[in-house]
Amino acid sequence: MGLHTYLKLKSVPQNIARILICYDALLQLRQKKVRARKGKYVVVKKKNAGDSWTPTINLKNKLNQQIDSVLDKQQCEACALGTLFISRARIFNQIKVGDIPNFQYGEITFDASQSSLTLFKDLQSYFSSEQLSLIESCFEGEPIGIAGQTSCYNNDIRGISERYLNKYKTAESRLIAILKNIIKNNGLFIPQQNISRNRKKKVDKKETVVKQNQGE
Repeated sequence: MGLHTYLKLKSVPQNIARILICYDALLQLRQKKVRARKGKYVVVKKKNAGDSWTPTINLKNKLNQQIDSVLDKQQCEACALGTLFISRARIFNQIKVGDIPNFQYGEITFDASQSSLTLFKDLQSYFSSEQLSLIESCFEGEPIGIAGQTSCYNNDIRGISERYLNKYKTAESRLIAILKNIIKNNGLFIPQQNISRNRKKKVDKKETVVKQNQGE
């Protein structure tokens, strides 16, 4: 049994599905059930593990259990795509631990190509491959990973991801910015909005008007 009755993807427009996933992901971050981490898709640890190093939890005896019901009792570290996957498992359709190759060892990594590819293909039911590439690249700071590697020779995406990394210094701040961006843009990730130089100019102009009105 999962935590609740799952929604069916066909019952809602895809953009709404993406927004729901992002809202849930923000909730998981705020409640500290998921901690943003570069370099690995999902790492399952004991609850309240905090920042200290702790080994992953073996899930061999939980292969037939729903992922959301298992992860809700633990603490997870996840990258952008991993966090989206966790929230997708919480909201849409049932997915079991055993449905992800090698997930019984408590983590999904880029090196474990079968598990990461399964995660990527699952998310493609909700996000386009181009959007997943942008999301992963901006979170990691460069085009890497199962999605980001498709853009590794795209200088535009490489430049955007580097600017994203420079603006949002921590993994958590980058992930929150990505999720809020998707929600704001009706289910699409438009990273240029977060790093646009024109945005700063508008803020500066507004501040100038305020100062003039104050007689400064």
